[in-house]
Amino acid sequence: MIPPATIALAVALDGASARTQPALMRCLLAFATALVAFLTPAAELKVATLDLDRALTNHHKLEAGLQRIRTQEVSFGKELDRLRLEGRRLQQELESLQQEAEDSVLSAAARVAKKQVWEQRRVDFSSFRVRYEQFEVAGVEDLRGQAARLRRALTDEVLGAARQVGERDGFNFIFHANRFAPAAGDVLFSRGVEDVTDRVIAVMNAAPGPSVPGRRP
Repeated sequence: MIPPATIALAVALDGASARTQPALMRCLLAFATALVAFLTPAAELKVATLDLDRALTNHHKLEAGLQRIRTQEVSFGKELDRLRLEGRRLQQELESLQQEAEDSVLSAAARVAKKQVWEQRRVDFSSFRVRYEQFEVAGVEDLRGQAARLRRALTDEVLGAARQVGERDGFNFIFHANRFAPAAGDVLFSRGVEDVTDRVIAVMNAAPGPSVPGRRP
């Protein structure tokens, strides 16, 4: 007999759909499910479903985490705008110096001096463009990383709450089932199976837990 406390949480930690999960893992899951079902009397086998996406969207820390990311995104956008203006100013200055260096009204010595200044400004502008592109790429990657770490942290808390519900209520299996997008879950159809999403949300939101992760130092 398999103890009711033996729970298989068939969920994707990063929201990966059933179509993108490794085939080997899904085969092992199916085999383990069939084995437990075979070894456990039907009357003692308790199965439930959990809508992971709905549990995540109802996590009490989600809005605070998203708000922090949005605040940093606004700050990042403002800095990008400032750098774009600086880049346009440098480009206009570069074009003006080039015109002056080619102005036949100026003496040869003056044109040479203007060209030297123009060449230095061109080097400065090239360096600025490199810094701008590096800042933009790093900023976008940072925001994406924060969003990914937030989802992983909240998903871990959902899984922890699901284990608590499974242990407490004696379920053998809790499968990830998405009611609005069945193909994104692990259950395409079920009948007479309990949905424990609300129970998991209640357990999850009852515990304060650690704060949601922000940007890396």
